[in-house]
Amino acid sequence: MDLGHEIYVDGSWELSILVEDLQIVKRIRVSGETHIGGVMLKLVEAIDVKLDWSDHGLWWPERNCWLLKTRQTLDQNGVQADAKLEFHRMHNWLRLQLPDLQEKELRVNFSQTVFSVVMSICKDLGIRHPEELSLKRRMDTADFGLGGGGGGGDGYAYSVGTTKSSRFSSMRRSRSINRNGGNDTMDSRKRLSNNRRSDAFNPLVPKAPSMTAGTLPYGNGADSLVKSPGSPRLGESANLMSPMSINSLAFEGANESYLANSPHVPLQTALTEKGLQRLRSNTERAMLSVTWLDSSKSLMEQGVRPGCEEELLLRFKYFAFYDLNIKYDAIRINQIYEQVKWSLLTEEIDCTDEEMMLLAALQLQAHLQANDPQRATSSNSGAAASAAAAAATVTEEDTAADDEIDAALADLEMSLMSDAHYGIGNLSRQQSEQQHLQQKQPEVREVPELSGYLKFFKPKRFTLKNYKRYFFALRDTTLYLYPDQAAASQMAAFVESFNLKNAEVVPDLNMTTRKFGIRLFILTQSGLMQEVWLRCETKDQYAQWVAAISLASRGKTLASKSLYDSELKETLTRLDMQAPRPQPMLTVDSMPSIDVADFVALRCLKKHKSRALLQGILERHANVLSLNLLESKLEYIRTWQRLPMHGVAYFLVNYTESRSKPMTFSEFRKERRKNHDALFGVAFNRIMRLDVQTGDILNTWRYQELASWTVNWEVMSFRLTLNRPPHEMTLVPSPFFASRLSVCKTLAEMVGGYVFLSLRKPDRSQEINEQMFHRLTGSRDHQA
Repeated sequence: MDLGHEIYVDGSWELSILVEDLQIVKRIRVSGETHIGGVMLKLVEAIDVKLDWSDHGLWWPERNCWLLKTRQTLDQNGVQADAKLEFHRMHNWLRLQLPDLQEKELRVNFSQTVFSVVMSICKDLGIRHPEELSLKRRMDTADFGLGGGGGGGDGYAYSVGTTKSSRFSSMRRSRSINRNGGNDTMDSRKRLSNNRRSDAFNPLVPKAPSMTAGTLPYGNGADSLVKSPGSPRLGESANLMSPMSINSLAFEGANESYLANSPHVPLQTALTEKGLQRLRSNTERAMLSVTWLDSSKSLMEQGVRPGCEEELLLRFKYFAFYDLNIKYDAIRINQIYEQVKWSLLTEEIDCTDEEMMLLAALQLQAHLQANDPQRATSSNSGAAASAAAAAATVTEEDTAADDEIDAALADLEMSLMSDAHYGIGNLSRQQSEQQHLQQKQPEVREVPELSGYLKFFKPKRFTLKNYKRYFFALRDTTLYLYPDQAAASQMAAFVESFNLKNAEVVPDLNMTTRKFGIRLFILTQSGLMQEVWLRCETKDQYAQWVAAISLASRGKTLASKSLYDSELKETLTRLDMQAPRPQPMLTVDSMPSIDVADFVALRCLKKHKSRALLQGILERHANVLSLNLLESKLEYIRTWQRLPMHGVAYFLVNYTESRSKPMTFSEFRKERRKNHDALFGVAFNRIMRLDVQTGDILNTWRYQELASWTVNWEVMSFRLTLNRPPHEMTLVPSPFFASRLSVCKTLAEMVGGYVFLSLRKPDRSQEINEQMFHRLTGSRDHQA
């Protein structure tokens, strides 16, 4: 009933909505029982402009959330008369930097979760298994409570990247005015006349770029188009595929050369212009944990607005690479290689000088192959040539159904052989292959043992390295020390024994000085890690013991002969590649254009002269001279995976353990004094407690020992329940970080994400269960 002067007694009221495209504010009369879809229908009728509004949705700036559930009412969403909503276009352009530091501009859905946005981006870029990637911000001082930075409505500390480019703004303006024509004069006049009104409506919201009305292709077809300076638009075939088909072998994507073979970027340029930073301590590595975006929230909910100057980074977040196929994953392999390379050059991960020289030799080989196409083509007699031949055979015989089945089986066999050769896969894949190998080998009634004389040293504080010679015997997963071989043969009393299950194996190797050492971090009954050092005499002895101890640390014995032989062969191959060749094929004088600073980390340049480093790189390059471009990159990834701390995400937290009995007040005071910052690392197969200063491993928990985990969002704590002491431990982000909530969410996503990836099956046509991912990563806002 209307009583005049716009006074109603039927419970209705006026709702203010800003139309972002036209920059006008419309007031429509609604009630609490009006559903979201009805609100948008009334708004479109009130606008009275013939446009395709199907790509628009309601955004609530005060609550920092989208209102996308069209069947819910305003009362269910808490919208009242004082609320001021915005009618936003959901698809818009986003600036993005790829792992190889190339900059792209992509059209994405700002209302979808980051997980869904990454899937859409990877579909257009031609990257399979997008669940391994995510989006992050640049590292900035605002993330660590050191100053500046805007804030989001959900408690996140947002920072804007330092690298900005004016050409993206000019491109965006020219594209919005000139795309497919349009009445530019009328649209400009509307924007100018409504600037004051929009500023008064919400002065805190940054303005989106102006768009010419009625010229953009809306709907699912324009989900994520790619546009970048100097690069062609991706093919339309990628958009015709279902979102779940990106994991199948039939997915080829758009294999443009600029994504599969990245341009060379000098290290100094990457540091000054591309936003990379050198990391000098474990604390700085822990700072990276606040830069990841929340996978369960949309971009706008995390402060990323269309038209802003911020550039997001697309990076591999989970280093459990699944089914790397030489035939289909040229782009994926290259992007992994580039990200791994920059992590080593910026000292995000530590390695020895010899390992750095071997990695530099592989990088040099890939660089030479990329810049010498004729040589790359002539040497392409390996897996790439066989893959091309297989692809040609499938194309010629595509008409017959039987031939298609045979081709699919051949591709599957080649992929399995590739994974077995390069040793790359996730936990479930490795477990299935290990079970297959164990079923093929004959039954072993007695478990073999490995024995021999080794030098032994148990490091203590303020002591010299005094190695003693003992006779070692590895039985099952236990390492026994005897004074001599006679005592071991008679099963006499041993000097000491170590259970190697869940032990950490760190090589202490130097092929130049013939130093063959093994550092072991062994779990004791008290729950702490004990460090012991072993020293071998020869290369073959070192390979045998490293292979056996590595199996024992995973709970395997020498009865798994196939696994042991495979590990032994892999170790020997690695030693041969790492050993310098006295007479390399290339000389230092023949490589004047090579800058050593682009191939090794800065700490190596400080320790050695550039000419000596280049000589060492060329001596190891002679061992990888026969590899083609793709094989060099795969071998680089494989060598990186052999590093003890590869792919570890660091977190600076307050660490507490549960107690079996209540503590007294004095014990509580002592425990509170001891409650200082601890450094934790999350890898693809384990969680580690590390020393903050040295980075040494203090304790390790495998995911198989993890019973459950919970997240308390009120106090921002992450609790783990384990199958062995300590049965419970609680991790609280350090107050050093300004955004403790984002650290807690990233920690939950790292642990839950790796568990989610371990559930993948060998079936390549499997679908990605986004609901399961959000459930395992502790999402608060995910709706089942």
